[in-house]
Amino acid sequence: MNDRPTDLPVPAATRRGGWLLVAALAALAEGATLLVLGVLEARATAAERLELGVSTTIFFVGLGLVVVAAGVSLVVGRGWGRNPLVFVQALTLLMAWSLRSVEPVSAALVAAGGLGLAGLLHPSTRRYLDERGRARALARGEDPDAEAPEDAVDGEDAGGEPRRA
Repeated sequence: MNDRPTDLPVPAATRRGGWLLVAALAALAEGATLLVLGVLEARATAAERLELGVSTTIFFVGLGLVVVAAGVSLVVGRGWGRNPLVFVQALTLLMAWSLRSVEPVSAALVAAGGLGLAGLLHPSTRRYLDERGRARALARGEDPDAEAPEDAVDGEDAGGEPRRA
C-alpha cells in the first residue's frame, strides 16, 4: 500500500493551509537563512581561524538542513517535524531577546519565531497532523487508537520482542 500522506483523504476543515502553512514557511525561511549563513561563513573562513570557521559552517548547514527537512515534513503532512520546530522557534525568540539592541534583526526574529510557534501550536495544525497520522496508521493496517502496553519498552512489544517496522 502507498502511505504517502498526499494520497489520503482529509476533511476539508483540516486540509493543508492556514496556520500549518505559516509554520512551514517560517521554518523554510529560517532553514534557508541558516544554509546561507553557513555558506557565507565557509567563504569568510581564514586560515588563522580554520577550526572555528569549519565548525561554525558545519553547525549552520546541519541545523539549516534539519529545519528545512522539518518544514518540508509539515508541508507533506508528516508530524515528526513539529517537535524540533517548536524547539527551534523557542530558540529563535530567545535569540531575539538576546539581540534586542539590534532592532531590525530582533524584529525579524520575533516575527519568524512568533508566527512559527503560533502556526505549530494552533489547534488546526495539530488536528491536521493527528488526522494524517491516523490515516497513515490505518493504511498500514494498524489500530491508531491502540496504546502500547504499560510494560512495553520503546521498540519492543509486551513480550520483550522487537516490534516489526
